[in-house]
Amino acid sequence: MEERGQEAVIIVDASLKYDIDDQEQLEKLIKAQEVRQVPAGTDADYFIIQFAQELDALVVTNDRYRDYAEQYPWITERRLPYMIVKGEVVLYEEQQ
Repeated sequence: MEERGQEAVIIVDASLKYDIDDQEQLEKLIKAQEVRQVPAGTDADYFIIQFAQELDALVVTNDRYRDYAEQYPWITERRLPYMIVKGEVVLYEEQQ
């Protein structure tokens, strides 16, 4: 994202720590503020959408946010799906 002149903000759900192998590393990244964690009990999708709306930001995700599409119609235009190929994140910019 930096090569595009954009700063990446990584936001994770509070429950992620239960689904990964290295919980200690995640905690270090959160404490260093390299990763932001949604407060426990908060709807992560809503939090991310609100944050993106406030910053007029793109959202790199494979989630289509179907439950929010009507309320936030811009999400389909600012959502960038991705895949990981050989350890690298590859963004897929859909043709409108």
